[in-house]
Amino acid sequence: PKLNLNRFAPAMLTCAVDIAVIVAFIAVCVIASPDVVTSDVVVYGANAAGVVTAVAAARHGAHVTLLCQAWPDCWAPSRRVGGLTTGGLGTTDSCRQSADEPFDLCQLAITGGLAEEFYSRSAAHYGCHNCTAASGCQGCNATLADRQMPYNVEPSVALSVLTTMIAAEAPNLQVYYETQVATVDKNGSRITTITMDDGQSFAGSVFVDSSYEGDLFARAGVEFTVGRESPKQYNESLNGRLLGEPRNANNFRGVVNPHGDDGKPLPGIMADQDAVANAGVPGQADRHVQAYNFRLCVTQQPDNMIPFPKPAEYHPEDFELLARTCAALGCTAPSCNTQPIPNFKFDNNNCGPVSTDLVTADYTNASWRNLTSWRYPEADYDTRREIWRVHQMWQQGVLWTLGHDERIPESVRSEMAGWGLCKDEFTESDGWPPTMYVREARRMVGERVLTQADVREGGTADIGNASLGLAAHAEDSHNNQRLACRNSTTPPCYGDKPNSASTSTAYAWNEGDFHSVESGHVYQLPAFLVLPKEDQASNLLVSVAPSASHIAFSTFRMEPAYMVLGHSVGVWAALAATSIKGAVREVSLTTLHQALEKDGQVLRIPAYIPPAGPPHNHSGRGYSCTNGFNRCLAVSNCKGSCSNTSYCANVCSSLEPQQWLALNGANGGFQMVKAPSGPALKALSSKSYLKKSEDHSSVLPDSMKRLVAEGSLIPIFETAPPMHDGYFLVTLKNL
Repeated sequence: PKLNLNRFAPAMLTCAVDIAVIVAFIAVCVIASPDVVTSDVVVYGANAAGVVTAVAAARHGAHVTLLCQAWPDCWAPSRRVGGLTTGGLGTTDSCRQSADEPFDLCQLAITGGLAEEFYSRSAAHYGCHNCTAASGCQGCNATLADRQMPYNVEPSVALSVLTTMIAAEAPNLQVYYETQVATVDKNGSRITTITMDDGQSFAGSVFVDSSYEGDLFARAGVEFTVGRESPKQYNESLNGRLLGEPRNANNFRGVVNPHGDDGKPLPGIMADQDAVANAGVPGQADRHVQAYNFRLCVTQQPDNMIPFPKPAEYHPEDFELLARTCAALGCTAPSCNTQPIPNFKFDNNNCGPVSTDLVTADYTNASWRNLTSWRYPEADYDTRREIWRVHQMWQQGVLWTLGHDERIPESVRSEMAGWGLCKDEFTESDGWPPTMYVREARRMVGERVLTQADVREGGTADIGNASLGLAAHAEDSHNNQRLACRNSTTPPCYGDKPNSASTSTAYAWNEGDFHSVESGHVYQLPAFLVLPKEDQASNLLVSVAPSASHIAFSTFRMEPAYMVLGHSVGVWAALAATSIKGAVREVSLTTLHQALEKDGQVLRIPAYIPPAGPPHNHSGRGYSCTNGFNRCLAVSNCKGSCSNTSYCANVCSSLEPQQWLALNGANGGFQMVKAPSGPALKALSSKSYLKKSEDHSSVLPDSMKRLVAEGSLIPIFETAPPMHDGYFLVTLKNL
């Protein structure tokens, strides 16, 4: 990659906006650094939430400093705001995506204010308008079904929208790049000045920590936690070290031998001695953090494709477990969770037992063991850069292995040859995003902590003026560790095993992942979520790593929710800074509530929220296949599971084909619909579309017709009776 990974000479950078080029970026000029930059509100962290916070505060009359601190995003040559929203996460998780709802209309119903403005501006880029919770968006000219907008966005479009919003607030809003907090000065509990590691200082009446890591509040002496609490601490069923968790869609559904010829665990699995020391016992609290990866923007369009690069450090033995998993359980290129975004691009995410997430384990390079998500939250800045590099090498290694290693089935390698990074995204780094997906790091501990009960029961009683907005997503966390189980009766696996494993069989096992089917309720975001304990920091608000347990945070940690809370925090900060000298607790919640309502923020749960079925990324409640596009819903009693390369109709041999429904998201976003009788539907690979020339496009939505007309998609329908509101089924063809 072209990214310069070295430190740069200290410089204070402010935005000098050139409207002619604002579509792509905010131009910056270097000016002499004053000793202290003073403003009303200082926002630390320029991810999407931080940008929204800064814009909201500026619109409410505050002079705002926005500090872009993430590395390498905020360093030359990227100097990129937006975090994950502009860094590859093109299909953000939202509200209650379901089996029979291709666009999550629920999210439209609960998103307001600047978050809604961001998504509306993004949708407008694709010609979408009149986006409502009743009918989705109209008139979209993108290469997706209309109702999937506006939450599927190209990274470059998201960046353009956020930079335009920033530019509109100049000169009251200034952005400083290459800033990482080193020290915090306080007068009693009041923060006065924060100083960066290059010596630049910033003073303000109110400070906001919008970073994914919580570095500002940690250096300010605010209490925080890392990892998982005990289930007993907040009476939460999913917290702590898990046992018997049935909803881990990213686990080994069959037996994969975890040991090498020497009898030791393979690279990528925790060594025996480490497992004894660190794996924990069921229900135990720990400091383990869910795995990270990069959300890649990928394509199959040859004229816009960069082949996946071979990593700078590549050890084939690190991917023996991946090869064995492919042989035993199947694998999908480039991932079984590669979801479409506009203009023939896809958001490539982790999926399956061995994938792009770097799960804490032991690898050929022993240093990698200490350079994973467990280490990241409290690591110093130099160590975090090494962690970034290791994650990049791991993910590049996974993709390189799938495309070139002869241990991988030829069909998968051939499929991988047709995939690559997008040439027109992240052009300064050869298509590789600068943003590592820090799914969870520190979490503040305030006077009150949001818990599992709050998010599951949050819709039962309105909290009135204490509401800062709405959120809704399933309880959702990724794997923490990968273990070698010598049998199913002793540590470190304590009986967790694939169904096919006998009590004496050795097998690989992941721990920590869950996607809860009981959750997904809409709930209000309470004011206590963003407040540190008053004696620790009386003029600080926290929007991205707030006061929440591991379980509650797992529902909140989605970019739309970050932006919703960021808007409310920005208005709160402006009111405190401009009227009561920064004392955030003295702001009347009634006054805040009224200001937010004028901004269009949705603060109370709507009387009507579009209905949704159970979340689709899990096993349970009838779901038996959870591998990305090959997800299936059995309408009879089947509890099996399918491999990445098998068709879902083969999961249960006792089922007739007509009993299966499935989807194919790769080339048109087919979605599952519940139909107990009628034609069978089979998940089809992209190659399968090209095997037939039949065109039954008369039953297709307009967006699908465009794909057929352009020659990008040739459906293989025998019959395709239209169903309600544009949904359709296709009959099973003999491939």
